[in-house]
Amino acid sequence: MEPSGLPVFQAPKRLAIASDAIVAVAFVALATAGVANAGRPQPRILLSSTGTATIVISVIIGVLLVALVALGVKMLLDRSKASKKSAQSEGKTSATTTTSRSSSASGRRMRGGGGAVHVVGGTDEDDADIPRTRAEKWTLAEVAEATGEFAQENVIEGEGQSVVLRGRARDGREVAVKRCKQPLPESQALFLREVMLVTSLRHPNLLSLIGYCDEGSEQILILEHMPYGSLASWLRPHADAGDSRPPLSFDQRVKIAADVARAVEFLHSQPKPIVHRDIKTETILLDESLNAKLGGLGTRKHLPGESSRVRVQRRKGYLDPEYCQTFVVTTKAEIFAIGVVILELITGRPPVVEEEVVVKAGRNTKRAVTLVQWAIPKIKDENYGLVVDERLEEYDADSLELFMKIAMQCVNPLRRNRPDIGPIAAWLSDLSNPNAASIKALKAALK
Repeated sequence: MEPSGLPVFQAPKRLAIASDAIVAVAFVALATAGVANAGRPQPRILLSSTGTATIVISVIIGVLLVALVALGVKMLLDRSKASKKSAQSEGKTSATTTTSRSSSASGRRMRGGGGAVHVVGGTDEDDADIPRTRAEKWTLAEVAEATGEFAQENVIEGEGQSVVLRGRARDGREVAVKRCKQPLPESQALFLREVMLVTSLRHPNLLSLIGYCDEGSEQILILEHMPYGSLASWLRPHADAGDSRPPLSFDQRVKIAADVARAVEFLHSQPKPIVHRDIKTETILLDESLNAKLGGLGTRKHLPGESSRVRVQRRKGYLDPEYCQTFVVTTKAEIFAIGVVILELITGRPPVVEEEVVVKAGRNTKRAVTLVQWAIPKIKDENYGLVVDERLEEYDADSLELFMKIAMQCVNPLRRNRPDIGPIAAWLSDLSNPNAASIKALKAALK
């Protein structure tokens, strides 16, 4: 049932509130009568000891009545507040508004540039500002029909927690079907909550959710199909598997970065900024015109019961260094991830590089370093030739230098020194449509 926005009180609560109201009104009436009579001229009475006692008792009763009135009003207000909270809690149990377990259990805190943020996979309270928009619900039979009974030849990607299959809806639309490999009952609330979140977000550079299936314990998303796959597959094609696609040009790479920045700018500009938490080249998808869309919203980022160590390893290379110390999720953590994506676009290398040769005990060995650790010192020394993707044939030297400087701003080790997404989106937009004036302005901004 869709929440109406008004508190819904159960019958016993209504009776209790009405009872309190009647008592309070009665008390007020008695007190008012006493006050009204106090101002009228009274007949002169000769007081005896009995009369004196009567007056004292009357005064005491009057004081008690006033106290009871105050107590009755307070009880009325307290009961009304409690009923409202209970109704709001009950209103969140419908399929489209079911919420996840509190993220405080996993030790995460949320903070934006100056206020609260909505973290994908966060708390119940994070959902308060999400519009209640319904997604198209599919049956498991409809999903099976669309994917040829989940046929192996339709598998696009099978690594990680989910398998992605190519499918076709009954109306002829080509779709991507993302099916969780290990759906757990306790994660069903989180799944439905994030379906609600993704359905409420519409932007040209965000991957659209077409529908979902939660039949039984299934957790299946039916998504917009992006025929050219992930950005990662374009930057690091598998030549041994017959992947002969041409390398992306420099202009195409800048345009992709600008598209991603616009998507993140949209998320961060919500009344309660939305933190994606999974920005990487695998979640950036391309259409046939190489327009980029950011996916990955509405999927579980870790399996219940996994240790924090495993979660960090999965995002190694993209993880904000300050997060490892504070475990505070912020919009500035996303800026760091965007900087890593830009470095991948420049270098063609993955977020973790295992090519650094270290002389140890007279032997040459290799150790894993992040792309930031590998690339930034070379960029600072202006050894651009050691950094640029060797498959890039033509590019403007000034534009390349500016692209590198934007990346450096994003991956600054201190959050407070990173720019917000607004300036980054503007810089990348100007760089993707360069002219003499825009290049000059960028050089001044990125000194």
